[in-house]
Amino acid sequence: MDDIQNMLTRVCESDDFFGTVVLADQSDDWKLVRQLGEFLTSIAPEDHFGYLLVARACRHLGEQDARFAALKRMGNIVESGAYIAAVELAESRKEIELGELSRGR
Repeated sequence: MDDIQNMLTRVCESDDFFGTVVLADQSDDWKLVRQLGEFLTSIAPEDHFGYLLVARACRHLGEQDARFAALKRMGNIVESGAYIAAVELAESRKEIELGELSRGR
């Protein structure tokens, strides 16, 4: 638990962690990126984002087998429609919350 808390603290203390890693493809600590990706895949194996982080980190760390395994898993999620279903669910939840807010609930 302490390892997870430490990892999450380091991510939260980073300036624009996700923008830097995802959009700029830069990090001072690719091992931290991989650790976060592995954590996300452990708690949400049907979500592609954790695998994206693992694949990107492994590319920078020179771990090609792990990179390709993560890319394959990410592709399987997208092909299965699980990603689309998750996006639709999130959008539905957002619409419900916005509707409740507009009605003053």
